[in-house]
This record gives sequence, C-alpha cells and structure tokens, in this order.
Amino acid sequence: MTLEKIRSRLKNNQTIDDIEFDALYPKSFLNISDRHFSSIYVCQLAARFLSEQKQANILDIGSGAGKFCIIGALSHENTCFTGVEYRATLHMEAVYLKNQFQLSNCDFVNGNIIDYNIQDFNAFYMFNPFLEQKDKSAIINIDFEYEDKIDYLNYVFEKFEKMPPGTRLSTYYINKNLIPKSFSLIKSQVGDRLHFFIKNS
Repeated sequence: MTLEKIRSRLKNNQTIDDIEFDALYPKSFLNISDRHFSSIYVCQLAARFLSEQKQANILDIGSGAGKFCIIGALSHENTCFTGVEYRATLHMEAVYLKNQFQLSNCDFVNGNIIDYNIQDFNAFYMFNPFLEQKDKSAIINIDFEYEDKIDYLNYVFEKFEKMPPGTRLSTYYINKNLIPKSFSLIKSQVGDRLHFFIKNS
C-alpha cells in the first residue's frame, strides 16, 4: 500500500492492516513489531481519546519507531504529537517516516525520559515502555541499557502526580492498578489491556 493510500485511509478514520503499515519500516524491525509496536487499532483508539481535549499536546513516552505518533498525526491533523525515544536507531526511523508523510504536527526527540521535561504536555501515551527493565526476554538489543538503579516507570508516575487536573493518559499493557490514584479510570478496551485516564486532582 502506498503512502498516499495509507494517509487517505487514516485521515478518514479507516483502518488498515498492521502488516501494511509495518512494511514501511526496515525488514529488521519486523521481528520486534508484534511485541513492541502498538497495533493501528490501539493507536487510533488512544489518539482519539487523548485528542478530545482542546489544544491537546500529546507525548508518547518510549515512542520507538514512531508508529503511534505518526498514526495519530495522520488521523488528527489539528493535534500535536511528540515521541521521546532513547534508542537512536529507532528514533531515526521515526523521523524518516515522519518526513516521508510530510507531517507538520508530529515531532520526535532522541533522549532519555529522565532528562526530558514533560510539563509542556497535557496528554500521554504509554505502551509499557520500560518492560525490558522488568522482563529480560523483552530486551531489544538496540542502542540501550537500563540503569538498574532507576525505576523508570515510578519516575514517570511521580512526574504525572505533578501534572494539573484534566491531564489525560492512555496506557497499553500496563497494570491499571499501578497508575497514580490522582488519575481516574474512564474506560478500558481491547480485552482490558488499553486504559484511559483523566487526572482529577
């Protein structure tokens, strides 16, 4: 499927097969896409929820090769999507694909989340970005080793506690009971794996 066909379908809130979209990435990424890339269906659901508020500014924490941000940006042209990813190899592929689609409402940052200011955003997407720290079978051998002394997930949640009421959060494959109590669960989908929260205090 061509870039223009993908753009047209996503712009009109239609879905496409993940295999069609993932084929835009290098073949070497296909062996990690099933476990580490969100499905298009999940991306569309999460992007829709996060972009419902006015002037939504969405950050994907652990954006990998940029699939969520690119699908979100194609589907919601008036919403800004940013992804932060530590691995330079994945980051470069995200930037390349963003440029291929000529997206102006999408940006990618190569960096560590502990060095990044999340206060500029009012909505967040997380697809279990720190799984590798807890599950060694999930390790992607690209450009990165965790500092074991840092609990990255708790670090992010501590930052979320300081966000203002109304902040939105969508998580995928993260235990909903781990989310800070200041966030209220709005709904769950995709077999209780995709969750939507709004901060209430």
